[in-house]
Amino acid sequence: MDKASLCEPILRSLPEWFGIEEATRSYLADIEIMPTFLATRVGDLIGFLTFKLHTEKAAEIQVMGVRPETIAPMQGAVWSIRPSCIFVTRVLSIYR
Repeated sequence: MDKASLCEPILRSLPEWFGIEEATRSYLADIEIMPTFLATRVGDLIGFLTFKLHTEKAAEIQVMGVRPETIAPMQGAVWSIRPSCIFVTRVLSIYR
C-alpha cells in the first residue's frame, strides 16, 4: 500500500484542519513524493509527518496528522512542537 493510502484516513478524520478537498489531494500527492514517517502504536497507524527538504540543512513540516482519538485534549500542541523540532533535526541528518 502506498503512503498516501495509509495517511488519507488520518487526513479525512481531521476535517477542521483538512476540510478543503483540493488541499487534501495536494497533501496526499506530497506524502507520496516527500519523506514521510509513520507513527504506529501496537501495529496501528496513528500519525505521520511529511517533510519538505529545502537544502541539506533546512526542512519544514509539509503536513502532519495524528488520529484524534489517540491524543488527549490539549496534548496535540505539545506533540507537534518539541518532538517535531527534534525529529526535523534527525531527519536532516538522515537525508544529508
